[in-house]
Amino acid sequence: MINGCFENPQVEKWQIFENGVEGWSGEGIEIGKGKFYNNRWPKPNKDQVAEMDGKQNVEMSQTVALKQGQYSLSLKCAARKGQDLGTSQLEILWNG
Repeated sequence: MINGCFENPQVEKWQIFENGVEGWSGEGIEIGKGKFYNNRWPKPNKDQVAEMDGKQNVEMSQTVALKQGQYSLSLKCAARKGQDLGTSQLEILWNG
């Protein structure tokens, strides 16, 4: 996976990228500092996030070539502070 923690490009606070970011395809991808969106965002070793509902709902994708075997996919997801969790949804498609 390329740029799985959204560390490239570095942004000061937040920025919208109309033509995707390194490793990710999509239009209008918003990258920002996790604490800007939710002050409880943990900072284990990376502090940038992809905002999935910046100026609109966003679809992002990345094609990853994997060898045969077992894999584990993990994500961290948090709602923007002050927003209803019911409006925050995430869908993951594998081979789809």
